[in-house]
Amino acid sequence: MQNNVLAMARRAASFLTAQIQACELELLERHGADDRYPDGPLVMERTRQPDFPEPFRYARFSYPYRPVRCAPFVAAQISLDSEESSEELLFELRLWRDFDLEWFDNAFAWALCVGLAYRPAAAEGTHP
Repeated sequence: MQNNVLAMARRAASFLTAQIQACELELLERHGADDRYPDGPLVMERTRQPDFPEPFRYARFSYPYRPVRCAPFVAAQISLDSEESSEELLFELRLWRDFDLEWFDNAFAWALCVGLAYRPAAAEGTHP
């Protein structure tokens, strides 16, 4: 179906990107360079996988600021792939969510939308 929600999301990729960027600006407004960011080695390890979306690796940022941005996208990828994760990774993701609940939840929701929109058509199923 050409007018289903996922097809519309595919056509509105720039809208999805703009929403993520708006959430990121809000994140920046809430946290400064003096804030203590949790460590994120397991999150960052996941971003090095070949299938991890390049735009959500946030490579332009230095390490202390990258994991907080990447964590919701790692969580979304785990959810989209119905993947089992280690307790250590889940704990790390919880730390990032606790660090900034608003960023994590909003970015996670947008990441799920982006991930579903770009899944192959066969993965969408036959539901209207």
